[in-house]
Amino acid sequence: PGEVIPVPSNVKAAGVPAISASLPEGLLPYGSSRRALLLGWHPVRREMLIWTRLGEAGQIHSVAGPGMDRRQLTFFREGVSAPPPQGTSAWYEPTGTYFVFAKDTGGGAETMQLFRYDFATRRTTLLTDGKSRTGIPVWAHRGGLIAFDSNRRGGHNGADRDLYVMNPGDPGSAKLVAEMQ
Repeated sequence: PGEVIPVPSNVKAAGVPAISASLPEGLLPYGSSRRALLLGWHPVRREMLIWTRLGEAGQIHSVAGPGMDRRQLTFFREGVSAPPPQGTSAWYEPTGTYFVFAKDTGGGAETMQLFRYDFATRRTTLLTDGKSRTGIPVWAHRGGLIAFDSNRRGGHNGADRDLYVMNPGDPGSAKLVAEMQ
């Protein structure tokens, strides 16, 4: 039945029928559907952050109110991962002047890093080291600090997940507060 997709050399396929080379083209409309996923509600105003994919890369957008258009905030070439369980989410600073979000910077290696997006400057700043795996941040009730876990100290062995505290306004302020083994 026409051309077929060859079985990769590293795959052993027994009893699997040949797949027509035209099948992937026919599936494109189903794999390219759009969706918008809620990331977080603004703590003061009636606004939200959403994740949506336009083209090949998902990005974070702001929606300023009911029925309003989205405004793209992030512009990463490789995009921002889809929301959990496998991807990102966003957490507003308690007054809503900026938000923190997690993004894989390892090309799928799950080296999640924390970033800050500042609404006033429209700039994104890397908050963590860019190499280790970083967990989901939690805001302190007061003081504008976040706590998060990371394998930074453990040489990226994946086993040591220590707790850090940071002021997201100052990326150099991250302090190790508890070593976990």
